[in-house]
Amino acid sequence: MSVVENMSSMLECYGDIQPERRVIQVMPKPKDDKDKQGETKKFGFKQEEAKPVDVVQKLVSFKEFDLAFKRQNDFLFMMQRLGHINSVTLQPLVKATLAGEQARKQRDQEQLVKVRETTVYEHLVRELNSLEQVPRIPEQEINAFVINLFCIDQRFASRSQDFLEYAFKLFPGKDYIILTQPHTIPESILLQNFLLVPKKQNSTFDHVLYIMHKDALCSKNIKVRRSEIADIVGIQGYVAELDDNAAIQKDMNESIKENASKKMAFSVFCKDTVLV
Repeated sequence: MSVVENMSSMLECYGDIQPERRVIQVMPKPKDDKDKQGETKKFGFKQEEAKPVDVVQKLVSFKEFDLAFKRQNDFLFMMQRLGHINSVTLQPLVKATLAGEQARKQRDQEQLVKVRETTVYEHLVRELNSLEQVPRIPEQEINAFVINLFCIDQRFASRSQDFLEYAFKLFPGKDYIILTQPHTIPESILLQNFLLVPKKQNSTFDHVLYIMHKDALCSKNIKVRRSEIADIVGIQGYVAELDDNAAIQKDMNESIKENASKKMAFSVFCKDTVLV
């Protein structure tokens, strides 16, 4: 059978194709006279006339066909990327993709790294002993805002965290939020993502100080699921420097590809970025 005749079965492996099956009758390909004479001489009887045979046709929409074909290409691309196949056609495409991802990751990393410049207020802050000595700081140097008063009905206290996202939207140029409260007041649910700032030994400040960075709000976007083949590429950067790098990737491959394996691998995501 030709590749075209087998294409339906091949593409069914890569897409949710539900073909409409139809049986038609076609005449088999006629044999040439030399083959007919050979069969007549061998078996001693005249070759019967060819009869039509049943052929199953699988009819699908062009949209389903196109989707399955793209999934097949994606699968071959991933196999080339993981080194399981070696395709001369796919190799330049994979190299270009990896180079683009590396450049994009480098740009993202550079954006995350923030080097805090030393300001003229550094030495003043280190030498503070009381609130009366706090100098006036220019607005452009301030990267935090303060919650002075927070009250909420006990019935809705569990949703206190919802206010923080909108609070940062009101102050888009700020990175931190600060909150203070007396020692005698128990911590509310609002403070579950805040960090308690240790008190200095000689400080006269009579409240407890809490601080939170805006990136702490990303915790709600973290999800965990069973690992898939595509996740293998995402974790390579995290495990590349580990001594048991090869063993980790081997176990992960086994847990994903072998249904009978007793090993299980899970991937952690923040939005669409794999963390581990």
